[in-house]
Amino acid sequence: MKNWLIGLLYFTLTAICIAAEVGAPATSESISEIEKRLEDSGPSPQLYYHLAVAEESAGNIVGAALNYQRAIMLDPGMRVAQNRFSAFASQNNIGVRPRSWQDDVVSVVHPETLLFVGMLLGWVGAIWLAWMIFSTPKSRWYVATAVFVLLLGSALFSMGYISEPRIADANLSIISSGPEVKVLSGPAENSSTVVALTPGSAVGVISPRGSWTYVTTPGGASGWVATDRLIKVIPDAAAQPSEI
Repeated sequence: MKNWLIGLLYFTLTAICIAAEVGAPATSESISEIEKRLEDSGPSPQLYYHLAVAEESAGNIVGAALNYQRAIMLDPGMRVAQNRFSAFASQNNIGVRPRSWQDDVVSVVHPETLLFVGMLLGWVGAIWLAWMIFSTPKSRWYVATAVFVLLLGSALFSMGYISEPRIADANLSIISSGPEVKVLSGPAENSSTVVALTPGSAVGVISPRGSWTYVTTPGGASGWVATDRLIKVIPDAAAQPSEI
């Protein structure tokens, strides 16, 4: 009993230390170090989160907004990043994309869980159905159940795939540093202004056309912005952290 209690205490303290490590703010001096670790080890939700906190501490609103969203994309269940980004966006008047049904799904179950369960049920249903088709005598009840399991698995897999942030937000970009960006009614400087967005605000890219890109704004409006004022939340494969 004593050993069991010691083991439980050790597990609890380890979990607390891990949570503290994930949630602990990074300092502004560690920005270059975190970027180097990202470059060496590849994308990591924890590293992007620490980079976002470091950028926020350094007063880099765009960098913080960008990396908070990258952390959340890689780990939709990372509550500490979600909560901190929500407070950060509110404090800095940053436009964030409207909440969608995919967000409601992710808040309940991780997309990877849906993908795994859906794939498992799909295979079980498919194998069961094939076995029932070639077996005799056939039971309509068993065939119907196999079809149901196959369809349920397909639906769960599809929901998990569509809810995956890297799929749902594949076209998400943010406004880069600088003055406010005017979303225009046409791809020309003399077009009328639809709405103005602060740096760090999120937009959904609909149609890039050279030096202009047609986007949707957090408020639901659509218009044109200069392409060179957009930063992709999902970086290009060749992009390095220092270039983003």
